[in-house]
Amino acid sequence: MDNKIGPNSNRFKEINEEISEDENKEVESEYEEEDSDPDNLAEEIKKEERLAKDQFRSRLVKMMGVIIIVIVIIVLIGFIISLTSKKNYTYVEVEDIMKEAAQSYFSDHKKKLPTTISQRVEIHDKVLAEEEYMKTLDKYLNTELCSGKVIVQKSTQNSYSYTSYLDCGSDYTTTELYKKVLDRKNIVTEGYGLYSHNGGYVYRGSDVNNYVKFEDKDNVWRILKINSNHEITLIQDEKSINSFPWDNRYNNSLEDNSGINTYQNSFISVIVNRLYNNKINDESDSDYLYYNEEPTIFTKEIRSKLLKFRSCVGKRSSTDTSKDGSPECSEIIESKVALLPVYDFLNASLDPNCKTTMAPDCQNYNYLTNDGNYWLANGTTEDNARVYSVNSQGYIEDIYANGEQGVRLVIRIGSDMMVEKGNGTKKSPYVIR
Repeated sequence: MDNKIGPNSNRFKEINEEISEDENKEVESEYEEEDSDPDNLAEEIKKEERLAKDQFRSRLVKMMGVIIIVIVIIVLIGFIISLTSKKNYTYVEVEDIMKEAAQSYFSDHKKKLPTTISQRVEIHDKVLAEEEYMKTLDKYLNTELCSGKVIVQKSTQNSYSYTSYLDCGSDYTTTELYKKVLDRKNIVTEGYGLYSHNGGYVYRGSDVNNYVKFEDKDNVWRILKINSNHEITLIQDEKSINSFPWDNRYNNSLEDNSGINTYQNSFISVIVNRLYNNKINDESDSDYLYYNEEPTIFTKEIRSKLLKFRSCVGKRSSTDTSKDGSPECSEIIESKVALLPVYDFLNASLDPNCKTTMAPDCQNYNYLTNDGNYWLANGTTEDNARVYSVNSQGYIEDIYANGEQGVRLVIRIGSDMMVEKGNGTKKSPYVIR
């Protein structure tokens, strides 16, 4: 029986294995003691969080730097393109550029302005470019075929109108309103439309394409007629918000305030001028404060474009059959704004039975019957307190001057008014400038 414990004996191996197991347990126990320390564990977590945040910040800074660089590059590219590219101007914009250049030029050369009312002078685009008030036209338009000029007219003692003309051949030519209106296709000999009449032209019928707007206003006007000088008479499409007496002066014949039907010095003549100057509901005059405020009809720019014309304010008999204006034009006032005379209302009707002043038939086929209850310019010869107006049915009647009706102003514009767009319909009125 071999009881010796040698290096190769089984017992020796068993003892070594037992010792190794004990050592491993001690090592594992030490590790378990280290891992179970809560302070060490929290510290490790904080270190890892700080590291993650530092890495995120670093990536964010790099990303923002890249974005900023890209934005700077885009801005620089856009700036370079803007320096090297040419803006595309519209023809209307170029007309405005010429007008502004001419205004600056004559502001510096006042002695070259027209000196009398209606006198005109013109200046060409090449002169304005040479004097450095604008660039040459080819810098605004993608062509060298255009030429232009600006006509300056003295409209009042202290104001001037500036009208630009641009000629680019078949591509574009500045067009006057009267040329657009007097196009052959617009002139008729029957039905609704524009008729030749006494050396000029008048619109007749109930559905005519004679709508006009000034470029910077919403007010709509209708073309009444065009005279032999191509001056155009317009009437407001709608009457005033307020109703006014034609006159309320004391009438000695009736011994009351029925009014007097002489237009000069009448109350309505004052109202017409106040509407022209946008003075209804004016705080500076308590006599007009109780009226509702009227929308602004005329800007300073529009007023400078209006012509002074002869308005017919004479009296007319209720049985008069004339349509040439002879009774109405027996008395004349010169003004830039007026009321509609009776004969212009009669001429607008196509009804063959519209023969006398107050014939009800005159309401037929007549575009001036819209928005009735408005004053006309003339009184009756039969009674010095009665005045003509268009009633709600659309024909003329005479009423006492101290009654209240709306106002539709009448104005006149020159042959130099330009069409910016439109075809004269209600949906697309001629827009003039």
